Amino acid sequence: MTTTILNGLTGIIIFLLYSTGYPADCTTNGNNWPATRSSAVPSARFILAMGANTGKLKYSEKDASDFAEALQARLSEPVYVCKILKVYPYEFANALKQLANLAQPQDEVFIYFSGHGRQQRDNSKDETDCYDEVLVTAYSHDPNTENIKDDKLVKLITGIKAERITTVIDTCFASGMLRAKGCGRLKSKYDSQYREVFDPALPLCQNESFQSLPGLPGILYAAAQEGEDAFEIKGEGGLFTQKFLAYLKLQPNTLKLETALAKAFAETVNELASQDYEKCPQHPQQWQNGSEVKVEKSESQTGAGTP
Repeated sequence: MTTTILNGLTGIIIFLLYSTGYPADCTTNGNNWPATRSSAVPSARFILAMGANTGKLKYSEKDASDFAEALQARLSEPVYVCKILKVYPYEFANALKQLANLAQPQDEVFIYFSGHGRQQRDNSKDETDCYDEVLVTAYSHDPNTENIKDDKLVKLITGIKAERITTVIDTCFASGMLRAKGCGRLKSKYDSQYREVFDPALPLCQNESFQSLPGLPGILYAAAQEGEDAFEIKGEGGLFTQKFLAYLKLQPNTLKLETALAKAFAETVNELASQDYEKCPQHPQQWQNGSEVKVEKSESQTGAGTP
């Protein structure tokens, strides 16, 4: 009887925390976001780096930390950094809401997430294939409901007033049909336990009332195409993230960060398109304000070779 009551109370507390939202702690524990924005600061740089080691992933949280440190080293002050490792969906959402309150049009904002990716039924009729892409965050009970859908991500980032926003997502948006056999040290960032189970009695989706919603504002560097796996390297981290950061390190410090990121991304695309990865296809994509940016495949642009 006592155990049942305690379990019930625990469930209620977790539900209340989840439903009301527990603030992401971006002002303490090593993070330095200001509680309010001073008008004395003409422009600033904000970094929000998040990761979740769900399922069999072991290095997503390391990826987030690596990303934040790499960018911080190249940015001029003031730089406000928030790292949320083992991020829950309410923390994810609240951190982006904090950015909406803090960031001004003249600021630069960098947002990063590493973890599992999955798909589930589209309920907003904005997907021609009838499936939303989902970021799998840490969760208390059910990853089917405790997650960040692409629609919500776009809505939250659209609320940020900064005119220069760069988002980097290292997950796969697998349809459940890719399993990436024979990839050696590479582990897929798709996990079947996060696949939504559909009722076979339901009719197949025919999205005749498709409506296009606004795309993600700013630049998006995505680790893989919509139907592809992304991979994690044993003992290192996300394949995309670690290659991206290695190439970023090769870029001259005299380059603006926006330019250095674009060059490092192009180098990463080129390497992952090589024969070394033909058994584990992963093709990162760049987007700007909802439209794909074609990355030219060429010889090494840095001249420094493969990192």
